[in-house]
Amino acid sequence: KTMIYNRFTKNTRDKSTVIVTRRLGSVKLAARILVMKDGEAVQTGTHEELIARDGEYKRLCEAQGQTRQEIKYAIL
Repeated sequence: KTMIYNRFTKNTRDKSTVIVTRRLGSVKLAARILVMKDGEAVQTGTHEELIARDGEYKRLCEAQGQTRQEIKYAIL
């Protein structure tokens, strides 16, 4: 996985990139995270900013690995 993340980071440097994922591991690499729930944007910020808040992103990070989530994430 590390090799894939490193290659992705290198190939997308200085470019706007959007990733839609359920896995939060790759989301942490993003400069900006947009959290969506039921088709609505509910939070935006960096990983550190969102973890510091009591919100959907923090709840999902805590739940990751326990169950599959129905919420998609977009990296901007």
